[in-house]
Order: sequence, then structure tokens, then C-alpha cells
Amino acid sequence: MRDVRRKRGEAKITLAEGLDPPVERKMTAKARAIADGNTFEFVARRWHTLRKPNGSTVHGADVIESLENDIFPLIGDLPIRLVVAPKLLDVLNKVEERGAIETAHRLRQRVSSIFVYGIAAGLCDTDRAASLGKALRKKPRATKQPSIIDGIEDQDERIAQVRAVLGNCDNERCRALTKFALRLIALTAVRPNEVHGARWDEIEGIDRGKPDAPSPAALWRIGAARMKGEEARKADKAGDHLVPLAPEAVDLLRVVRRLSGDLPIVFPGERHAHRRCQRAP
Repeated sequence: MRDVRRKRGEAKITLAEGLDPPVERKMTAKARAIADGNTFEFVARRWHTLRKPNGSTVHGADVIESLENDIFPLIGDLPIRLVVAPKLLDVLNKVEERGAIETAHRLRQRVSSIFVYGIAAGLCDTDRAASLGKALRKKPRATKQPSIIDGIEDQDERIAQVRAVLGNCDNERCRALTKFALRLIALTAVRPNEVHGARWDEIEGIDRGKPDAPSPAALWRIGAARMKGEEARKADKAGDHLVPLAPEAVDLLRVVRRLSGDLPIVFPGERHAHRRCQRAP
């Protein structure tokens, strides 16, 4: 009874100061959560740091960026124990409303993993995102990616179409490094993301001190951690992707080295030279 009277007295004082007691309680809970280090954002960042010590840097950056864009602004400062399923569904529905159905499902999976980590760390009791997948819109059925040679049976005409695309890339008004990156994709058939994150220390057989020396064994060794695939493969050093470099690719890289050879990234960004270049449209 004494405790009830004390709380009633505190509420009267809060009202006398022109404040709303329920709002003040929430603000106090948030402040306490921040002080104790158990806000959803704090737990999520700790999970992100611990989950893939040997994983892909590029994928890891995509994961935290998706949380920063769509999750943290809405629930990041809430204590993880106070993040409830209806609130999470509202957050994910906002992602769906802009047409990003697959993104909403990926975010649900990541939020669920954060809750699982929080449970193990003693910071929350249940995974509030576990069953939300059924409440989201169904993922669109995967379709075959179109290509420029769809419907073309004649081989010579196919080759002509591919040459036309390469010519259009060369004629496009854009940064020189962007053109070189597109050309390297054509010469090596690697995924765009692997070119975006290419580093000079991955290139073997091109003598830095002798830029014009022949390179019969030129090789691009893409670390397993940067490759798309299962976690076990990413952690296996023997899973590196080896890309033999044709003379044309070697010549291209020698030209690029004159532009970015003093930087760790082969194709650095225009504004931030230490970062990879932006994706071509």
C-alpha cells in the first residue's frame, strides 16, 4: 500500500510539472536501457560483430546497412525486451509498402537472429520475430534474368549483340575507372560485386616494380570470404576463387594501376578513395 501511495505521489508531481507519466516512464526505460547497454541497436551491433568474424566484409556491411536504414531509426533505442511483435510487423510493413518484399523477409530473419542472440545473452526471453514471416506478403516467384541474346538463335547475331553492349559501355560518359571495371567483368566473367571489392593484394603475377614485364602466370585470387556461398566455404582458406588473367586483362590492370595503384582498392570511389567504386547502373 505504501508503494502504491509513493507511485501516486510521484505521478502527481510529474503532472504538476506539466509532464505525462506514461511518456516519462517510457523515457526513463529508454535511458536505463541505453545505460545498461541493452537497447535493440546495441544488441544488434554486438550480434553483428560476433556473428561472422571470418565472413564476407561486403555482406557484413550490407547486413548492418539494412538495419541502419530500416530498423534502428524506428526501434533501435528501445530496450530489446520492450520490442513486441506488432511493432516489428509495423516496421516490416513499411518496407513492404515500398515494394521491397524480399528485403522485408531478409530483415525479419536478421531481427530474429538478433533476438536469438539476445536470449542466449540473457537480454530477452523470446524471439518476437520468429513467426512474423507468415504475416508478411509472399516473396515473388523467382524468374529468369533477361539477357540481350534472348530469342536470338543465330550465333553470329548473338556475338554482334554482345559486342554492341561492350561498345556502348566504352562509349558511355562516366568515370574511366568505371569503364575499366566493366571491361574487367567482360574479360573475367566474375560477379560485379567481386570487381567492386577487388584489392591490389589479390592480384598476383604483375610485378609492381616492372609494370611492363610479361606476366605468364598472372592470377586474381579472390578470397573465399568474399565469395558468394555457404558459410563453411567462406571460412575455408582453400576455397579461394582463382581467376587466370588473360593478357588483355593484365594490360587493363596495368593501366588502372597508374590511376589507383597507390590505394588498396583497385576501383576506388570518387569521393572516398579508400572505398570501392559505386555500382554501375
